[in-house]
Amino acid sequence: MFLRLKSLRVEKNRSTTLKGLAIEAYDKALKINPDDADVWSFKGRALMYSGRLMEAIKAFQQSL
Repeated sequence: MFLRLKSLRVEKNRSTTLKGLAIEAYDKALKINPDDADVWSFKGRALMYSGRLMEAIKAFQQSL
C-alpha cells in the first residue's frame, strides 16, 4: 500500500509539473501573439486544472 501511495504522489507531482510547463509555454506563445484566443483559452484550462481559478477566469475573459 505504501508503494501505491508513493506512486500516486509521484503522479500528482508529475501532473503539476506538466501543467506548470504548459502555462509557461502558453505565456511564451502569448508574448509572440497576445491576441490568440485559442492560447488564452488553453492557458485558462491549465490554470483551472491547477486550482488557480481567479487567473483562469482572467485568461478565459481574454479569450473572448
